[in-house]
Amino acid sequence: FILQARKAVRRLRDAGRFKNILIQGHTVKKQTTSTLSYLHSWCNVQSQIRARRICMVTEGRLKQKKMENQMKLEAKLHELEVEWCGGSETMEEILSRIQQREEAAVKRERAMAYAFSHQWRANASQYLGQASYGAGKENWGWSWIERWIAARPWEVRNHSQPIHPKKTHGRQASKSEKEMKVLASVKPCLPNGKVAPKAKNGAPSDG
Repeated sequence: FILQARKAVRRLRDAGRFKNILIQGHTVKKQTTSTLSYLHSWCNVQSQIRARRICMVTEGRLKQKKMENQMKLEAKLHELEVEWCGGSETMEEILSRIQQREEAAVKRERAMAYAFSHQWRANASQYLGQASYGAGKENWGWSWIERWIAARPWEVRNHSQPIHPKKTHGRQASKSEKEMKVLASVKPCLPNGKVAPKAKNGAPSDG
């Protein structure tokens, strides 16, 4: 009977220990879950703080750059205002003056291109006899190298044409034969202005 009682007490103790272990395991699991959730929330907060800091730094740099550009623009406009009229003008008038100045520069460049194109045509007509090139608006954007090469196409042609001495010799011979025939066909004139009669074959040539 005593042995059975001891065994029962041991079983109760083991059951209590097991129950305590289960309770502790559940508590630890719950604590672990809550800790992980807290860590996840903390990581989210840190990422949001980091993103906000980056955004604030970027916005600050953009604002600073915008302010610097605005200050530079205002200083430049003030210098232009003092340079042009020496008095105070509105922003619209200054901007219109800047636009007029840019348009004048564009017109001056176009006039220079037009004058250069006419000079190029004159040089081309001097060397080639007549020029068949027009000065259109599409040629105003050429660089000076392209215009210089386009203005001298005859040099490329002279270098590209081969020289054939045989053909030139044959042409000179045919040309001399034609000249001899023309001279033979010309009838001599007498002192009285009449044309001399053509001599017949075999007749004497004197008198």
